[in-house]
Amino acid sequence: MKNLQDLQEKVEKMLDGEKKRRRVAYEFVEQAQKILTPIASDLWGGINEHDPESTDAVYVGKSDIYFRWGEHIADGDNCEMPGFYFVKTYQTYWGENITDVYGSHFWYAIRSIVEWLPVVIEFMNTKEISRDKLIALLK
Repeated sequence: MKNLQDLQEKVEKMLDGEKKRRRVAYEFVEQAQKILTPIASDLWGGINEHDPESTDAVYVGKSDIYFRWGEHIADGDNCEMPGFYFVKTYQTYWGENITDVYGSHFWYAIRSIVEWLPVVIEFMNTKEISRDKLIALLK
């Protein structure tokens, strides 16, 4: 009986640790989303009015995750808000928000985002360098 109680306590500690790690990861994703959302159109462009499949979203690297920075509204009440999503329909809309996923799929999403952000930062730096060169050209 004592062994079972010890095991139960260890499992409860493990679950508490998992909740804390998930909360930290969720806060990280929230912050990344808040930082990227206002500048995303400048980085990746907006919706192409001539392409019905165009949305305010971009794939996170080569993963099956995408980042949405604008609302995607369809006929009726369907709406997908900004956030990170798993692709479900082979398109960058109507995915499953990563905050609704648990276990290894959630941690895969977090790892994909963490690995993608340095690429985004490099892209931002390149755009800034080009902007600075254009400004210098105008002076």
